[in-house]
Amino acid sequence: MKKILCCILALLLCCSCAALAEFDISSAAGTITVWSPAEGFNSFEGKSWTDFMAEYPDVKVELISLGTDDTFSKIKTTLAAGTPEDLPVLNLIYDPNNIEAMTWDGVWEVLNAEPYNLDTSKLLDFSLSQITNGKGEVVALASGNTTMCLQFNRNIAREYFGTDDVDEIGAMFATLDDIMAKGKELAEKSNGEVFLFNCPEHVLRLGLGLTSDPFVVDGKLNIDESYGTALKLVEQAIADNSVSLQECWSPSWSAELQSDTCMFYLCPSWWLGDIKNNDPDAKGANKYGLITLPDHMVASWGGTFYFINAASAPEDKAAAYAWMYWLCCTPEGSQNWVSNNSQLTLCKALYDIDEVFAAGDDWYGGQPVSEMFRQTALEATGSLRQGTIYDSAISNAANQALLEMMAGATADEALQQIKDTVLATYPELG
Repeated sequence: MKKILCCILALLLCCSCAALAEFDISSAAGTITVWSPAEGFNSFEGKSWTDFMAEYPDVKVELISLGTDDTFSKIKTTLAAGTPEDLPVLNLIYDPNNIEAMTWDGVWEVLNAEPYNLDTSKLLDFSLSQITNGKGEVVALASGNTTMCLQFNRNIAREYFGTDDVDEIGAMFATLDDIMAKGKELAEKSNGEVFLFNCPEHVLRLGLGLTSDPFVVDGKLNIDESYGTALKLVEQAIADNSVSLQECWSPSWSAELQSDTCMFYLCPSWWLGDIKNNDPDAKGANKYGLITLPDHMVASWGGTFYFINAASAPEDKAAAYAWMYWLCCTPEGSQNWVSNNSQLTLCKALYDIDEVFAAGDDWYGGQPVSEMFRQTALEATGSLRQGTIYDSAISNAANQALLEMMAGATADEALQQIKDTVLATYPELG
């Protein structure tokens, strides 16, 4: 059913603009202003901005440094003051704030309408729910493919499972049932000293990948199946002693990454860069490998989303669209992004270019890790969850509930805590 709904959404979006000519980005000429947390072109886009301007010399980019990552608060403050014209032309909004931003009527340019007429068939079908609001309008583009794979520790795999071969490990952990059973086996073999997962949040995120229903449906909280199922997995992992009781991103969690005490880490494509900062000694040490998620599930973590300010000058909006389209929808721009930022985009044509996925990675035993993300993208059996403006509050409540589970709470108690916390702030969802 999830795959059918995904295909219907993709078909509707494609049909809505198939008969209309797409905007010709070669004619773009204007100035793109961007609020950036970094100085100059040292931002995440970095070299790609420079390369884009070299290819489109009539477009200029002005990065305005705010000195903070919290550009979203400034965007909201500006809109609350009734001065949308004071927003930059291009607005970078990070997950999960993009979900709230997509609900702001009239603030952003609609990309699958005139004058842009974005052909959404150029994007991976499962990703369309990330950029489409409740009215079927595409109001953003995502800079990267943030679907996840499983990173595994080869040292642990060799010692406890007899192999670190990627194909063999992939077959061994092909289903979620396989993973949970092997977690218990690993705990028993290691006398509780080695864990399958590095923290309960990663188990929770894996479990949430089993479903794609929104967390709020028809104005009511809808988390019994999604969070209910995922929390049961966390409960089982804790009972089996197959998860390290660490808080994600804590100093102890980061330190554990450099040890041989955890088998799996959830790995979105942006993690490929982070691992090199968190565990620099792993280079050339044949320490890590990568396999796809079990059961061909598709799950996402993080992301940066581009929105065009509807109140900006037409020529500047066209310039901003040219950047977004070049980066997200053309194989040339997408390859540039891969080269400069080690992250894949959601451009379908990129996944047909074999050389993009052929290079081995020294942190992963020479494995061509991008190939795993290609398999995930092309074999996905569902769609990403449609976001709601309540998702951030629900996620924050879930993180607190996980802390209670680490202290002994049951999955049922944690689920009720999430509900109570969210309904205390949003009683209309009850």
